Amino acid sequence: MFDHWATKRLYLLMACLTVVLGLLVFGEVSGHLSPRSFAIAAACFLIGSFVGLTIFFNNVKARNQLSTPAPGSPMDAATRKRLQDGVRTLRRMVFVLPVLLVIGLWDTKDQPLWAVLGGVAVSITITTICFIGMRKAQARLKEQDQANEQRS
Repeated sequence: MFDHWATKRLYLLMACLTVVLGLLVFGEVSGHLSPRSFAIAAACFLIGSFVGLTIFFNNVKARNQLSTPAPGSPMDAATRKRLQDGVRTLRRMVFVLPVLLVIGLWDTKDQPLWAVLGGVAVSITITTICFIGMRKAQARLKEQDQANEQRS
């Protein structure tokens, strides 16, 4: 789904976000941040993460639109294999994420409701994005198969 450039940048972005979140938690646990300032910093972190990921995915989308062949053009074997591997990976994610959600809900049955609802919303959003991506990739493969049948 992602080329080498995008994968490298995504890993770098995730590593930076993890470090920043770790520093926020360390500051709150060690007493350098009050609960109120931690909440403000966490809200800023979430907004910044959303903006950063939105910019990243828009850049990836723009790069992919430049390199995406016309719908009627043939797909080479490497692209087809990469698309099939992506579909297989997304199928696994669509299966595993709801299972992990159920396990997480069972584990957090005594937690505050807002935290649980926030986690459920994020999990459902990620699962939906994976499902939509899987369906688009499957549609592209099916479209390519139909184009190959018409040529022969």
